[in-house]
Amino acid sequence: MNKYLSVLVDSIVLTNFCRKKSRQSQFQPVSGSVYEPTEEGLGLAFPKPILDDIQLKPAGIFTEYEMGTYSYASGIELDLRQKLSQGEYYLQKNKDQQVHVIVIHGWKSDGLNRGKQLFLDSFSALGYNLFFVMLPHHMNRMDVRSDYSGEYMISAHIERTIQAFQQAVTEIRKLVYWLKKHRDGKIVVIGISLGGLIANLISVVEEEVDFLVSVMYANNLSHTVWNTPVGNDIKQDLKSHGVDYHTLREHWRILEPSQFVPKVPKENILLMSGLYDQYVELTDSQQLWDAWGKPKHILYQCGHAGIALYRKRIAQDVAQFIQQQLR
Repeated sequence: MNKYLSVLVDSIVLTNFCRKKSRQSQFQPVSGSVYEPTEEGLGLAFPKPILDDIQLKPAGIFTEYEMGTYSYASGIELDLRQKLSQGEYYLQKNKDQQVHVIVIHGWKSDGLNRGKQLFLDSFSALGYNLFFVMLPHHMNRMDVRSDYSGEYMISAHIERTIQAFQQAVTEIRKLVYWLKKHRDGKIVVIGISLGGLIANLISVVEEEVDFLVSVMYANNLSHTVWNTPVGNDIKQDLKSHGVDYHTLREHWRILEPSQFVPKVPKENILLMSGLYDQYVELTDSQQLWDAWGKPKHILYQCGHAGIALYRKRIAQDVAQFIQQQLR
């Protein structure tokens, strides 16, 4: 896809994306202290969670897989709707299966279909187990006061945004521990867009993750909010309450994975970016790539919408990468 067409498609999709915005201010004054972007600060922000049992609720059969929903105690409860981590699973009946893929969706997602469209068919054909995560404040985990799915995940409420990321990281780490204990094998964490940022954060705190794949990911959330169209309404909300970029970044630097060293080996990391992405600036994505010692990085000639337009190629590239590394 050429640059002009990529930018045009991204602009159209971006217009619809930005229609989902808060009807009232989400800003709240910061009351707590700042997490320093150090290893000590990282440990305080993302302490190791305690393993909880996961409840599987079968709902049918998909080819050779049992499919259904799962739930377990979140570990960080922000409100009643956040107490249970939830999602969908596809499990081989053979418990000796050695590859488990955890897929994390993007911001403002209304469902889990995009992740399934990307990876379900190709990965199930390879015999991988799949877990599709439902992030805090999304879908049926929305607060009843929310105007849209994901509104309370990222907003001008600086501390709640940090808490939402802490919760997402904690929940997924619990899932990783459960899989290692009950199924053993290799763990692949794949994040898409916002999910990519969360996956990258997981990789800097969790040693049990074997492979990391980050698709169209951001690195500096403050930069994305302040300098791209996706965060314009949040930026205006912050500015109207006297918060500037420097202050925002000071609070959110703990959410910036390039500040830290990943625990996943460099050869087991795959980063994917769009050359003409208008949601996530390529310079921001490349900052992470550079800070992490330049792991494998695939650049597609598309914008953020390439997640959908290039889904077959993305799935093929990810599958090839995992298969190669497993060998």
